[in-house]
Amino acid sequence: NKMQNFVDKLEIGGFGQVRYENNDTRKYDSMTDNDRYYLSLKTNYKVNEDWKVCTEWEINHKYSNYRNFHGEHPNSAIDFNNPIYVGTDRQNSKFYPRLWMEGNLGKKLSLDVGRKWRGLGFQVMAFGEETDGVTLNYKLNDNDLMATALYWKPDHKLYNTFAISGVGLKGTVGHGTQLQLHYLRSNTDKTGTVVGHNEYEAWSVTPGTAPKTDVTWENGNQMITASLMQNFAPNLYLWADYSRTNADEQNNATAIKVSYKWTDLNQPGSFHLYGRWHNYKDHGRWLGDTADNLWLDGSTGWTFGGKYVFAKNVEGELCYGWSKAADDYWAGATHITDDYTRKVWRAQLDFHF
Repeated sequence: NKMQNFVDKLEIGGFGQVRYENNDTRKYDSMTDNDRYYLSLKTNYKVNEDWKVCTEWEINHKYSNYRNFHGEHPNSAIDFNNPIYVGTDRQNSKFYPRLWMEGNLGKKLSLDVGRKWRGLGFQVMAFGEETDGVTLNYKLNDNDLMATALYWKPDHKLYNTFAISGVGLKGTVGHGTQLQLHYLRSNTDKTGTVVGHNEYEAWSVTPGTAPKTDVTWENGNQMITASLMQNFAPNLYLWADYSRTNADEQNNATAIKVSYKWTDLNQPGSFHLYGRWHNYKDHGRWLGDTADNLWLDGSTGWTFGGKYVFAKNVEGELCYGWSKAADDYWAGATHITDDYTRKVWRAQLDFHF
């Protein structure tokens, strides 16, 4: 009876993934090919009728980060137009343990507190990052419309002194229409605050001199976000995300997506198609999710793809995209700006359980 009671309180789920991706070329020395093996294991343990303890365990074998050469000195003999992967062996595998609590403080007020991956918007464009923090939600009606207040501090070594707080509104606002609105403030200055350290050393002006180790915040200290998902026709959905900061320039970001149908993991043969356009200015969002570095800040482009359920709980995805961006760097005393186009295609297979 004790064992049955424990099992009734515990929920376990997640998925494993295998992925292959190519970024423009197949040169071995630039590491533009990347494969990875990934596991996400989630558990929920029910404490009582109002509270549960949640965990997520991520294992990312052959983990890789993009190394973007934006602003690099040209004497380093590096291809500025192609960001490359850094780290492709077991020594660069990553393990992320997360723990948080979710519960109700009354009939209308709920919260989550702890370390978890949190995001804003249906496309997670403005912000998406593992954070320590707390989120309060207050129900405004009998459906899912609620007001929210948050304080999130990213657990990220590149932005380890950066934190945000804000208020928002989210939920269904009409037939087939869901909306999220947020106003946010950061604990940085509008510009010039040192928020962390570079993950990789980059020579500031002349190779061989002191490396650049500080990250200077230039994305403002206030931001508004708006996110919409609209079922405007049978099986057709419009996704629209917009964010704007108070940075002095390049201070907005936009993503628009149209999708057709949804996949059903219990129904082999079901599929999902999508097309997406994005325009990410350099300072228009705060730590926005990049879909594992598919598209970075300062780029404008398109992505087309689809998902297909091959067997029960086995879902594949294939996408292809391209974006245009400008890279700027210094050649001696000369400031040079080059435009370039980056192409990426990705294939992955997810095994859900």
